This record gives sequence, structure tokens and C-alpha cells, in this order.
Amino acid sequence: MGDRLANLAGAIRALKRDLGTATVSPVYETAPIGPAGTVVDDQPAFLNCAVAVDTTLSAVSLRAVGAGVERAYGRRDGERWQPRPIDIDLVLYGQDRVSRSDVTVPHPRMFGRAFVIRPLVDLDPSISAPGVGRLAALLPALAGQGCVLHTTANALQTLVDAGG
Repeated sequence: MGDRLANLAGAIRALKRDLGTATVSPVYETAPIGPAGTVVDDQPAFLNCAVAVDTTLSAVSLRAVGAGVERAYGRRDGERWQPRPIDIDLVLYGQDRVSRSDVTVPHPRMFGRAFVIRPLVDLDPSISAPGVGRLAALLPALAGQGCVLHTTANALQTLVDAGG
């Protein structure tokens, strides 16, 4: 919701402030996906990107940082499957697997979603996930999901660095 690209840039800026160096992918525009994995026609398109960070934080602590940024942008509890100013998911944590009530990595729905896989592969063409292997191999099956380039990584990084 709101100025989607500015929200992404600001959230990335906040993550960099809290975590240090962050590498960004290009931004993709996609239709919103509902709980059944189908397109939700009565909501505006989403902007999606991936951000890679090097951290010594645990997965739980890293997810808490993301939740703090979400709250700073006005995200409220219970906004799942609804338009929102920002949504930060922890989808991978190296090659670790984490299964807790508050954090699950790899993210359980990521492998069927082009808006997650495409930006991750843009960050690292050889990226893999535990139990799945190289994520680039998943892209052909996801090609029909309408993941359209919106903003290059360089342009996004310029917005992040410019503070707006």
C-alpha cells in the first residue's frame, strides 16, 4: 500500500541500519497471491525483491528485526493475505533449517512462488536451498506467474542510498 517503491527502499534502509551491509535484487511487480495459492483479483499488485545480509543473529532474532521494520511502516498484526505497507519474510537462512512456531526456514511456500525465487536467483544464480537444490531449476515451472521487472537492482540501491 502507499508508495510501494519508497516503502521497499525505506525498509531496506532500516534493515541496513540494523544489520549492516545488504545486497538487493531487482524489484518485480506481481499479482497478490491468496491463501489457496491463486491470484487475488481485488487487491493491487505487489512489489517484491530479495535482500541478502550477512549476520551473526539467529534466525529468530533476524525475523524479529524484520518484524520491527514492518511495525515501523505501519504493519499491524492480522494483516496476512491483505494489502499492507510492507511485508518482510525470512525465506532462507544459509543452508539451515529452522522449524519453530515463530520462524520456519526455508519459508514453506517459497518454492512455488516466482516472486520469491526470481529475485533470489538474481542475487545469486547458484543459490540453493536445503532439500531442494539450485533454485534456478525451479524458474521454468514458475514462468507463468507474471513476475514482471519493475526496477533494476542499481536503481533500487540508488533509492536506498539517497534516503528516499
